[in-house]
Amino acid sequence: MPMTLMIRDLAAFAEVTTRTIRHYHDIGLMPPAGRDGSGQRIYVPADAVRLVRIRNLIEAGFSLNDILDVLPPGAGEIDGNVYTAIRQRVDRRLDAEEKALRARRRRLGELADPDRIGLPAEAIEILGEWRRIGVREELIAATRATWTVCAVVFPDRFHERLRYGVADLADPEYRQLLTAISGLWEASLDDPAVEHTARRLAAYLRTVYGPDMAQFVTPDSAVVDSVIEFYPPALVRFNDLVYRLYAVDGDQ
Repeated sequence: MPMTLMIRDLAAFAEVTTRTIRHYHDIGLMPPAGRDGSGQRIYVPADAVRLVRIRNLIEAGFSLNDILDVLPPGAGEIDGNVYTAIRQRVDRRLDAEEKALRARRRRLGELADPDRIGLPAEAIEILGEWRRIGVREELIAATRATWTVCAVVFPDRFHERLRYGVADLADPEYRQLLTAISGLWEASLDDPAVEHTARRLAAYLRTVYGPDMAQFVTPDSAVVDSVIEFYPPALVRFNDLVYRLYAVDGDQ
């Protein structure tokens, strides 16, 4: 009498679960099982061999569809030519997955700080330089919130503006302006420093970017209302004054 196995025995031999075996039956990866007199599924050693082969292929990175190509229903042996072609396909897919995984790991490293989420590396570097020259953390946080919105809503314009931001930081005058703007964080609305600093920045921008305001307009001004709660009233007034002064003087 030929050796037969119950499903639990088959699962133990192949180190899989009985649920897995049933799933393989459903998709045609395992042939229909025999039945004993009580209706229980019974298997023969060839079923165990096939199941172990399936497990080995899965461990090597083959998908269930790949395995169906290599071990189609009813096939007792693996066709060498078919196997070679499928194996090469699996190898290419694993190579692509490895590259994607390395890219994800690099990105994960870049996002070690939650404040980096949603911003390109260039923006983080600029804000890091702001920190090094003494800009207040509150202004850095508010700017980061603004830039995060800009990077999503106006990605092309935002990346262009970042290039200008890097160039501006190389200018000692702009660095002085940044610290002056930072000093307005706790200023009152009627503090003369608000208008004085706004005039300085507007003059700087006209000198660097020319009289045409369109060359300077950045996404920041278009989204300020959505992040207004991050800024104190004096800086909201300052921002408005810069644009008004730039526009008025630029039209002269």
